[in-house]
Amino acid sequence: MVIQYTDLLVLGQMMIPHMRVTRQRNLALAALGILKVREAHLTISEIARAIPKQA
Repeated sequence: MVIQYTDLLVLGQMMIPHMRVTRQRNLALAALGILKVREAHLTISEIARAIPKQA
């Protein structure tokens, strides 16, 4: 199952119904961005390993 923006927006609206819609949208976009990065297998440890070490 692929999680889409609308799924995350609905989840945010259910979890925090009193929050302004613009904040719910921003939260959904941020969560979607985090999920997309994780799909690309880009992690902090992989980035750190790619940095050359100084002697």
